Amino acid sequence: MTINFFVPGIPVPGGSKRAFLIHQKGCPAGRRKSAKGPCVCHPFTTVSHAAGQRNKNWRAEIIKFAFEEMKISNIGQFNGPLRVSLKFRMPRPKHHCGKHGVLPSAPAYPEGKPDLLKLARATEDALTGICWRDDNANVKLILTKEYAPISETPGVVIWIESLQ
Repeated sequence: MTINFFVPGIPVPGGSKRAFLIHQKGCPAGRRKSAKGPCVCHPFTTVSHAAGQRNKNWRAEIIKFAFEEMKISNIGQFNGPLRVSLKFRMPRPKHHCGKHGVLPSAPAYPEGKPDLLKLARATEDALTGICWRDDNANVKLILTKEYAPISETPGVVIWIESLQ
């Protein structure tokens, strides 16, 4: 089983993850064991959504297009191992273009922000519950970030293929 679809819009990354320990009474920071026994610290992870509302809007677009594609394809959620390809097509800055198209000095690929893995994380999270139950089923991930041709809309091309 395979589906593919395009989500138009400017791709927005998911937030950054940050991990730290919460120290409790009796656990001096920086030690594995306190004098009274084992450390009672608890690991904690937070995700900061730097993009805020833009991220919510982008994820909502992904959900909308994924839901429609799953409905049209008349398949339930994918089960088992999956190959997922995400091709992010970023808008080209105006200063890359001249009267006759893209300038020869313009870079071929977008090297700066947003980070490719954060774009993929936001997209995978949006597809969870619609295309698959959990993104841990994604065993092959093909990620690409490129500029969209001037005459075409930016967005993401999503391919999902069952490997069963």
